[in-house]
Amino acid sequence: MRNEMLKKTNLICLKTGSNAKIIKHYESKNVSYVKIDITMKFDNTNFHVLKTVLTSEIEKDFKYN
Repeated sequence: MRNEMLKKTNLICLKTGSNAKIIKHYESKNVSYVKIDITMKFDNTNFHVLKTVLTSEIEKDFKYN
């Protein structure tokens, strides 16, 4: 079930409401991580923020879209 959710790459940040997507999934020292690209809009400018999160903590900061 967890792997199926990681394939759904479209997310919404719960703190900012910004669109985000999972761009990479990897494991290091038996711990699973995802790299997430968050697109934030301010006025006429878009900012991209990269965030690395434990896969077990995705639901704390993001909602699957």
